[in-house]
Amino acid sequence: MRRYSASGALLQDTTSVTTAPAAAIDAGLDVAAAPDGGHAVAWSAQSTAAGPRQILVQRFSANGAAVGSAPTVANETQGDQAQPRIVPLADGSLVLTWLQTQGDAALGGLSFTITTRPFSGLTAPLAAARGVAASAAAATFPFAAAPLADGRVGLAWGQPASTSSSSPQARWQIVDAQGNPESVIGGITVLQIDSVAIARADRGFTAFFQTVIGERRGTTASINSIAVNNDAVAAATVLTQEVDRTLNLVVSPTLGIFTGPAAPGFAVAGGSDGRYVLTYASATANGADVIALGK
Repeated sequence: MRRYSASGALLQDTTSVTTAPAAAIDAGLDVAAAPDGGHAVAWSAQSTAAGPRQILVQRFSANGAAVGSAPTVANETQGDQAQPRIVPLADGSLVLTWLQTQGDAALGGLSFTITTRPFSGLTAPLAAARGVAASAAAATFPFAAAPLADGRVGLAWGQPASTSSSSPQARWQIVDAQGNPESVIGGITVLQIDSVAIARADRGFTAFFQTVIGERRGTTASINSIAVNNDAVAAATVLTQEVDRTLNLVVSPTLGIFTGPAAPGFAVAGGSDGRYVLTYASATANGADVIALGK
């Protein structure tokens, strides 16, 4: 990791988050700032080639020093753990969320569930891990988690189709710090979901769902947003707002040049005032670009 000031000045040069050997470390990791100026880093790794992937989390102080003697394992259980998401809370504690795999493919089936667990500011477990029942699926899926203004946690995910005749859904729910449901499940039917993100708002949050579809002339990527209130109810008219659309041989209204092919993956950051900055990858005749959009 590297630390930077608010102006972009380098405060701490490259430092290893962990020196413990690992057979493999997944590319998907997460970092989140803490109220005291420190931060936490979470990642998924295999300690041995035959072992399961486990989520680990390491807390760092405001000066970049590691807190504790070793990273904390999110949950000692069988099955792979992937897609770590850190949710920092105002009291200095954090909620760690991840996608938990259960079952055995060789025996006929796997299940995937969003799982949450609260930790202290020193990353000591405060309660047992708890699965979000409404997210259980037979296939892996993207999800996002974020702290809400009232101390609860907002979740959004792309629920895979359960049968060949059903469709995927964009879903969301609010849980407390212990993972207990605090709202009904919201959702709308969609064609496809490749990436998910959340931005906190003054009341509730905004959920973002990205769809990337290959077409004859190129690749189309659209990012749709849904405003959700404190009761997990979507705006009165559930209309998705297309934030970005890039397609080969189409002139971009933002860049004024040809764009495409689009690429999956984006990031968003927002504050309690409802404003957010969204970044996404695109491509032009001159090569790849990363574009920022403010709302």
